[in-house]
Amino acid sequence: KDLVWSLLSRPLNYLNFSVFSSRIEKMEERILCEIKKSFPGVRQNISLKKYTTFKIGGPAKYFIVVRNKEDLIKAVRTAQKMRLSFFILGEGSNVLVSDKGFSGIVIKNEARNFRINKETIIAESGAILSKIVQTSIGAGLSGLIEGIGIPGTIGGAVYGNAGWPKGAWAIGDLLKEVEILMTSGKIKKQNQKWLAYGYRNSRLK
Repeated sequence: KDLVWSLLSRPLNYLNFSVFSSRIEKMEERILCEIKKSFPGVRQNISLKKYTTFKIGGPAKYFIVVRNKEDLIKAVRTAQKMRLSFFILGEGSNVLVSDKGFSGIVIKNEARNFRINKETIIAESGAILSKIVQTSIGAGLSGLIEGIGIPGTIGGAVYGNAGWPKGAWAIGDLLKEVEILMTSGKIKKQNQKWLAYGYRNSRLK
């Protein structure tokens, strides 16, 4: 009986595994098709090494590039709708990615647009901080001059209150207002006080 059970159990386990694997594959196909409805250019299993300054990290299960605020919002809402984890990646500075990669959607934020209105800079979160600094100096604005040399995007800088050593300059000192996509799906404007800035910290963290 023991011998018969041993011989029979192996094919049965293999069959169960095959059925389970088949279901996973079909589920992943449905997920990919759903993402493609909004983002036909979505890619799979993309190594994140070349997207981080440390040049380390495994693959992203799904990888989307967005180039404006509207697509960034749509990408986040797509991930939420499908109950997939997501990560918004800027220039990849100050980011460590596991060698195991990321099993959800990595949203590469290339929403770069910004403009200067008198003494106010209005920027999308993917705008490069160094370019904003250079342009503002050229326009005769000096408030961001301390930001020269700080890598990454303005979104990352606002998120982590980027700046120089404690007690010196920080991006949060100059911030007037931000638009935030809340977990509820609504977009809200919040002021500097709401962000509760501290040294390399904010309410967004």
